[in-house]
Amino acid sequence: MEASQNCQDINFCLTCFLDGLEVIMKNRLERVVKDKQFIGDAKSAARYLVSLTRGVEVIERVYNDKARMTEIYQTALEYMPFKTGL
Repeated sequence: MEASQNCQDINFCLTCFLDGLEVIMKNRLERVVKDKQFIGDAKSAARYLVSLTRGVEVIERVYNDKARMTEIYQTALEYMPFKTGL
């Protein structure tokens, strides 16, 4: 990320990548909203998930602990508003 601060091309590519990832996630979540399997806001959830993956990347670099990463993602999924008992 430090390199992106010094290079506009890298910063632009990272921005496009993250924005594109957010759109893909939002589109997928909108489908499960239509199927009544997800009761949250697709756009907000997509932004949250993209942010989570970027934050976890930093934690992964520091700790390099697969169990910790699994726990973080599992906790995030538990807080997502998916309907259960379908």
